[in-house]
Amino acid sequence: MTKLFSLADQSLAALSNPKRGISMMGEDRKYKPINSVASDQIKKVYKQLRQAVRFVIDDELLHYITHLSVTMDANQALKMMRNTGRLPFPDVWFEWNERCRLDHLNKILNTEQPNGDPIPRRVGYLARELFLSDDEKEEMPICHFTTFFDDEDGKICVPPTGIQMNLQDVYDEFSVDEFSMNVKNQNDIVASMLGGWWAIINEKKRALPKLFKSIKLSYTDAIGWWWANEIPEGADEQIMKFSKHLFAGDARFLIALLATINYTRFVQEPEEIRYTGRKLRYGKNVTGNTYRVLKLTLPKPMGVQVAARKFSDNPSQRRLHDVIGHYVQKKNGLRYWRNAHSRGNKELGKIIKDYELIGG
Repeated sequence: MTKLFSLADQSLAALSNPKRGISMMGEDRKYKPINSVASDQIKKVYKQLRQAVRFVIDDELLHYITHLSVTMDANQALKMMRNTGRLPFPDVWFEWNERCRLDHLNKILNTEQPNGDPIPRRVGYLARELFLSDDEKEEMPICHFTTFFDDEDGKICVPPTGIQMNLQDVYDEFSVDEFSMNVKNQNDIVASMLGGWWAIINEKKRALPKLFKSIKLSYTDAIGWWWANEIPEGADEQIMKFSKHLFAGDARFLIALLATINYTRFVQEPEEIRYTGRKLRYGKNVTGNTYRVLKLTLPKPMGVQVAARKFSDNPSQRRLHDVIGHYVQKKNGLRYWRNAHSRGNKELGKIIKDYELIGG
């Protein structure tokens, strides 16, 4: 499993020992404990990452998503956001080989990677659903993305800023949430997150202004361990410069990623194996639980979900398990989103699933 989830596990290890595992910006990249608030925020992010369902993208599918993110125009990108922009679970972890992605991107654009900062080996995004009000049933969630990446020393960096998307509508100018930033040049930042060159060639597309109003730069929970009580004077400019460079093109890539994941899929699910003896998850015994990795083959012209099941009286068939959020096509042609949910009896144990996304 370490091969599949190296960055996620590496990030958990770093958060559990931040002095040795966390990297910061600047010349002195060592993490230095500030106060109890910083420690609490690290524990909070650690918990979020532990409970997130992991999606690991293989290189073949990564090529497809990268190509899609480059070739789609603003009208298509907005349509993808509105029609397929949902997280399959409330807390999701996406991970891929960043060097492979950039290599393929440069081949498509016929460019070379500029010399400068070293390229991370792997990049991950912790994506979470947020609601701007307490009435979650009446409101579509927005998505908040926090990035993780490894540096040349093998340490993990979690920036104080992230990407936030309203996948179903434009942001109201008065909408505020716990991660909101007061950014004067928000459009300039969003253009960079979509890719400066891409925004220029799509400037006449009718959907581009709506895209700009559906994406924004925001703080992340990591802000709590970057600065104690308030951002020091002069740091805003550094944050903006760092964010424009860090998230260049990532918002566009994430739109293509969500559209691909929510595409009608063909699921290859291995036959259940009830493990015996010692079972571990995050370093702890998990008695009676089954651990699975589901391979989702994407994309397909038409999708069929295949589950390898044997119907019997075996209680393991009725253990608690999570069901991925997905679109459902009704006979009359209408389509609706079915939220992620749990099924089964917790007392019989739990089936724990992570997902490896592979090219079709």
